[in-house]
Amino acid sequence: MLVPVLQKRGLMWDDYTVPGGTYRENLHSTPGNPYLSHRHPGSKFKWNAPKAEPIIDLENAPKIDGVALAQEVAASA
Repeated sequence: MLVPVLQKRGLMWDDYTVPGGTYRENLHSTPGNPYLSHRHPGSKFKWNAPKAEPIIDLENAPKIDGVALAQEVAASA
């Protein structure tokens, strides 16, 4: 990755206002606020993804033994 190398060489800063925070938190020095301000024109455009139903019921799905499956595939080849 590029950023750690640049930081090691002293070519990029590493003293963030919000360590471990988002880009927006560090850019605006607003810890705990990773979203646009309610006053920003873009804040009214939010995409609410619909809740997707799971395709497979993982709790009741049959258990698959990966080793046995690999042996079965190898035997059929």
